[in-house]
Amino acid sequence: MSSSSRVEKLSFARKMVSQLETSLIDGAGVVTVSADGVSTTFSRDQALKELEWWRKQVIRYSRRRSRVRGVNLSNADS
Repeated sequence: MSSSSRVEKLSFARKMVSQLETSLIDGAGVVTVSADGVSTTFSRDQALKELEWWRKQVIRYSRRRSRVRGVNLSNADS
């Protein structure tokens, strides 16, 4: 993945986290989120699941190195 693509995806993921958090704080039962001109309505339970998923995406796109590249197999049994 190119650096600019990663930055765009990270920016969008952070935007979604922010909007979901704000909507969950403001709303009691139904959460409506608008992104890129598309409006989506979630139940509170589904919104919490979406929030968790987007938080994981922020972590994923914030990494500088791949998780696989960080595994040291030099002392693994053959």
